[in-house]
Amino acid sequence: CSPSLPAATVVGSVTYNGMPVTSGDVVMIGGDGRPALPGRVRADGTFTIGRVLPGMVKVGFFNPSPPALTQANSAAAEDEELKQMREMAKLYVRTPEKYADPQQSGLSFDVKPGHNECNIELK
Repeated sequence: CSPSLPAATVVGSVTYNGMPVTSGDVVMIGGDGRPALPGRVRADGTFTIGRVLPGMVKVGFFNPSPPALTQANSAAAEDEELKQMREMAKLYVRTPEKYADPQQSGLSFDVKPGHNECNIELK
């Protein structure tokens, strides 16, 4: 058995053409092909991923369009979840789909044991 490396934490931000991205998930795939839990991008463009194994990882950014607000769900305009969906839709920043697949995104990062900062600049 080889000694296991302590898991690391990765924090950072996601920008597209210099502007913060306000939603989506950052995904990291280790050299063994296993993904770390995704890091949810907050409204200020920052994310945190805990328990990432140190080493070179491939990075992806998945940012689907928010769900369309239809007349059927607009009838429940006072519903708190619907209000949150509307706010998220207002803040949504469309990003290129090519970044969704970590294997094809062209993004990578060398995770070191402990605390890491990874700022992702999409173009």
